[in-house]
Amino acid sequence: MISLFLKKGIRTMNSDWSMRWVQSRIIPSSRQNIGEILRVNGMRSYDEHKLLLKNEGRSCQDEFYIEHM
Repeated sequence: MISLFLKKGIRTMNSDWSMRWVQSRIIPSSRQNIGEILRVNGMRSYDEHKLLLKNEGRSCQDEFYIEHM
């Protein structure tokens, strides 16, 4: 998604597009075994930000990730 913005010369995303990007890179809240996934990750509730950070934004669909600088 970010590469599409860059190809169009867009270098910023509003909060809606940012959330869409986050949601495309994390386990959806509707996953059948979400409770077990949260438990294994030491989480009591679903939190998009925490899931993104725990997985470093990695996705099986590309090689991109986020890192703290």
